[in-house]
Amino acid sequence: MSAASAQLAIVFHFHQPHYVDEGSGRVLLPWVRLHAVKGYYDVPWVLERRPELRLTLNLTPVLLLQLQRYAGGLGVPDVWEQVARIPPADLSGPERAFLVRNFFSIQPARVRELPRYRELYEKRAPYQEAPERAAEIFSEADLGDLQALFNLAWMGFGARADEPLVRELLERGAGYTQGERESLLDLQRTLAARALEKIRILAASGQVEISTSPLFHPILPLLHDTDVARRVSPDRPPPPRFAHPEDVDFQLERSTGLVERALGVRPVGLWPSEGSVSPEILPAIERAGFRWLASDEDVLLKSLPPARHPRAALYRPYRAEGLSIVFRDRTLSDSIGFQYQHWDPRDAADDFAGRLRRIGAEARARPLVTVVCDGENPWESYPDGGRGFLEGLADRLGAVDGGARALTMSEAVAAAGEPAPLASLGAGSWIRGTFEIWSGKPQKNAAWGLLGRTRAQVSLPDGADLEADDALGKGLRSLAAAEGSDWFWWYDDDFVSAHKDIFDWLFRRHQANALSLAGDARPEHLQASLLGPLERGAWHERQRMRVEPEVDGRISRAFEWEGSSYYAAPALDPLLRARVPPLAGFRYAFDEETLYLRYDYASDLVTEGSGLDVVWRVSFGEEFFVAHPFRGAEGAPLVRRGREGSGRPAGRVAQGEICEIALRREDLEVPAAGEGTLDLEIARNGRALLTLPFLTTLTISVPHPIVLAGVWGA
Repeated sequence: MSAASAQLAIVFHFHQPHYVDEGSGRVLLPWVRLHAVKGYYDVPWVLERRPELRLTLNLTPVLLLQLQRYAGGLGVPDVWEQVARIPPADLSGPERAFLVRNFFSIQPARVRELPRYRELYEKRAPYQEAPERAAEIFSEADLGDLQALFNLAWMGFGARADEPLVRELLERGAGYTQGERESLLDLQRTLAARALEKIRILAASGQVEISTSPLFHPILPLLHDTDVARRVSPDRPPPPRFAHPEDVDFQLERSTGLVERALGVRPVGLWPSEGSVSPEILPAIERAGFRWLASDEDVLLKSLPPARHPRAALYRPYRAEGLSIVFRDRTLSDSIGFQYQHWDPRDAADDFAGRLRRIGAEARARPLVTVVCDGENPWESYPDGGRGFLEGLADRLGAVDGGARALTMSEAVAAAGEPAPLASLGAGSWIRGTFEIWSGKPQKNAAWGLLGRTRAQVSLPDGADLEADDALGKGLRSLAAAEGSDWFWWYDDDFVSAHKDIFDWLFRRHQANALSLAGDARPEHLQASLLGPLERGAWHERQRMRVEPEVDGRISRAFEWEGSSYYAAPALDPLLRARVPPLAGFRYAFDEETLYLRYDYASDLVTEGSGLDVVWRVSFGEEFFVAHPFRGAEGAPLVRRGREGSGRPAGRVAQGEICEIALRREDLEVPAAGEGTLDLEIARNGRALLTLPFLTTLTISVPHPIVLAGVWGA
């Protein structure tokens, strides 16, 4: 049998998790926007020019929701875009540090391609772990160029070919104006809209088939019942049981309509999140109207009777529960995703075509070769963004038998003949055929426990509009987003990210937003981070010596607060919310009779702080709330037992250059030893603008008597 007999179905998967904090409307991470100007634009750009390359694009509903926000105008800037739009002279200290820390978040090869970008990278290099110090040596010209170069480096080959502005700015290499930086960011939103339109046109023409995944990308078998993890990995500790089959239906049934409204076609194919399947979820997939689904070859091996199976068993469709099921060729799929980026593009395309020929030559019947891989992240690492490989692939597929060899998945399944019956579908994912990336380790299992407690308090109302911007719509999106796979992916030590603290925060924040519908404004089970101390990004230094500040609202002497406890928020944390007020942290200290508190004013607080109230929460068993107006007159703060209790004056507060507070320990029932909690909230008209720590409990300790005696190093 010749290689011409093989039918190839490629599925490129486009997905990003829900970066939107529905409570505030803020978008915390920029990856939807940045992938829009690279993979989401580049892949259809190639397809427009190579009609012989037919394939299936898998777009998740959660990605489409966010892409549409960017494509709709300037209404929802992500935090990174927001900071990139600020004139360098107007950047606050935290914003300067944010830029220097985060605006090298791209493959190093892309940095090296741009001489000025590389120069800035080398300037920061000695301060890799101290962006605040690096920001001090970056001039305004440095910061302005960094704002532009980061966004320029992310531009894909399609944008570079189509857009004179991109080519002009890349050619110049430095010295960008504020207007040029803003035009570049405006262009990114234009390209996001254009990418969606390109995909719509390709889908309407039939060159591309649109498939999708569950609404917010949950692991469906675990959502149905986490006991499946015990069955698949009996040697791993199972997570606390989470069993909500109704959520499987919700995540599937809402996905097809959302995709149809966004792209004009109703998907009939499903890539279950991470290829994760189990026999229990098949009826829900069929009820949602899907006709085919894809998973991994390891799942096929689990599904066939115990025996030695020829490789050809992989290259055909199967049928179960009224669904056609195909299984990805792992070698070919992972070669695109992880290997060919290190190859010459022509050699990579030749290798792929050669493997197809061998599969066709060895098959006894016409083989259906299924390739499913990430369609966005791999191109970051290809030397040319993947253009050479994709164009070479189109050339070689068309040249094998004089026509198109690649088909959409529905076409390929139809061409493959009658699917073979599958008596029993195995359970597993594309990673090792298990669910171990999302369960079975301490943080992941703890996350399932939190989600289970949250889900028990929130219902899914029938007929609610998921896409509405009312409270119900935001709450539904938040709950569905919390069930997504991505948060579990980053917990524990399977993968490394500079933004684990943000993923952890978003996982808990989505749940908190959902619970706000049920009237729980501060859910206690979500307060503590699931990450280890080194992963949180925050810095909490304990009191190490006696501190006796003069509570006068100014720095009275150079080392007045030396040795106090200091909580520094994660570097990103002050920018997760509105720029007013961006506090970086606070200090606190004890002596035998007093708890001292201090925070320093940021410029935004000084100029825009009218009408703000400050509330400290101190608890050593009983909660006390200490309230005073921001930049109010010197006097006594009000202390009340419980949030709604009546207040009484206690201690004193002084506000001048800084804010300093002294509170009697006996008024707060602070014991002679032990641990408690402390946080700070700044609010306007009862609405919290800032809480430090945010959705995290800061545990504080009464210092040992040796420390209070003034001995160093205790």
